[in-house]
Amino acid sequence: MGICENCKTELFDRNNRRFKYASISCQKCGPRYSLVAGLPTDRNNTTMRSLPMCKTCQHEFNDLNNPRHNNQIHPCWDCEIPVYLFNSPKIIVFENGDNIINRIIRELKMGRILGVKGIGGYLLLCDTTNIETFIQLRARLRKSRKPFILMYPDTDMAYGDLDLKHF
Repeated sequence: MGICENCKTELFDRNNRRFKYASISCQKCGPRYSLVAGLPTDRNNTTMRSLPMCKTCQHEFNDLNNPRHNNQIHPCWDCEIPVYLFNSPKIIVFENGDNIINRIIRELKMGRILGVKGIGGYLLLCDTTNIETFIQLRARLRKSRKPFILMYPDTDMAYGDLDLKHF
């Protein structure tokens, strides 16, 4: 499920404490990444178990009228999830939560194929409007004909500019 309208408003509001925060979430739209390590999905069963909530997030968590009430994984810039960009399993090339999304966007625009590690494996990212990159992804994965799941913000983008013979 995509980000909800309330979180989207907060994400782009310069006066909001979650402005441009990549891991923004609430009870309505849920977490942005795979964080669950076990059930039930209480915080101690998530990858955030060692990351304490700041006082403001803890207040939102305890407030029955707050959209983040009992949301086990919601953070902000004060209690953020550390984010890293690696070029191998052990070499960090970028470490900055505020700017990492911009770095990832640049990498995708340059035709790079990226992997986002989650509990279920890796989510591969590439610009599928860049046919050369997409063909390279197919070759690397040895999937010349097998379908891929593609994600777009809307159906117009999904069908508008694509040469579907490559998909």
